[in-house]
Amino acid sequence: MALMRFREQKVRPLDPREIRSIDGLCRALAGCGFQGRKLARCVDVWEAMVKDRECVKVFTFSGAMVPAGMGEVAMRLVEARAVDAIVSTGANVTHDFVNAVVDQGHYLGSEHEDDDQLREHRTNRIFDVYIPEDHYESGENFLLELLEREGVRERRFSTAELTRFLGERLERRCLLSVAARAGVPVFVPAASDSELGIALAVYRKRNAVDVSFDEVSDIERYAGIIRSKPRCGCVVVGGGVPRNWAQQVFPYLDVLARTLPGERSFEGFSYGVRITTDRPDFGGLSGCTFEESKSWGKYGAHARFESVVCDATIALPVIACALLERLGAKGAPSAASGAGSRAP
Repeated sequence: MALMRFREQKVRPLDPREIRSIDGLCRALAGCGFQGRKLARCVDVWEAMVKDRECVKVFTFSGAMVPAGMGEVAMRLVEARAVDAIVSTGANVTHDFVNAVVDQGHYLGSEHEDDDQLREHRTNRIFDVYIPEDHYESGENFLLELLEREGVRERRFSTAELTRFLGERLERRCLLSVAARAGVPVFVPAASDSELGIALAVYRKRNAVDVSFDEVSDIERYAGIIRSKPRCGCVVVGGGVPRNWAQQVFPYLDVLARTLPGERSFEGFSYGVRITTDRPDFGGLSGCTFEESKSWGKYGAHARFESVVCDATIALPVIACALLERLGAKGAPSAASGAGSRAP
């Protein structure tokens, strides 16, 4: 019997001549090994998450994915209702609204360029992508002028409030404007660690006003979204602060359940998809496995999850294209009463 267990399924070699679509490629990879098979399983888990009408879908967006050209991928996922809440780095949000202000502020470059010359010409390099400093300044000036025009002088923004505030006022298509229209909140748990934070600091200094972030209030706003459905799932692009912040909601809810009457406990995420290039061996959260996260109560005992070790600029568009193909042009099943309609 044990021998037969090891011979249940044969590898199905991928035949490129039979591939007609990206979803077809992913389905074919499911019969192969290594990270190709894991990538295919990521599509399956995300599809199950989206088709579960009683599931809140969280998308964490780390690093500098927008400069690399991944912003439109995230927008399409929002529009397909494959995402109910976004947790992002300040970098992605900043680059997103810079793109909206200057109509794509990033340029293809080279990782072999002379960085002293780039500095001399006030051009910032993100591996092989460039963003001129004057584009940053255009985005910063837009935000400063907007705050002044709106008469904002004493206000503590939750980061979800600020991103919605921006998204509702940006005319060009960008992740913030698409998310605002869809009622999908964008949380930025380390907002001060970005040009967004620098711009707000400049506004405070220049105008002698009391305007700041209230990141702690975001925790309860986000927890309210998690509470809104019996189950929830998390799609992790990269790791870092967005991943940890999105997952720490369950230890938070556990503390409330143990210390406050009327609060109920939650088992953790029911679904998980992770794209990473980090390893767990060094103890960092970005490399932490879903299994390890169970010990913290961040994922349920019977959670369905899969990880793929791959550059996110490769895996995310492939997974997203396959998922959107499965969901069809109109996206996910009707979710009129879903968490995505609840802006904070």
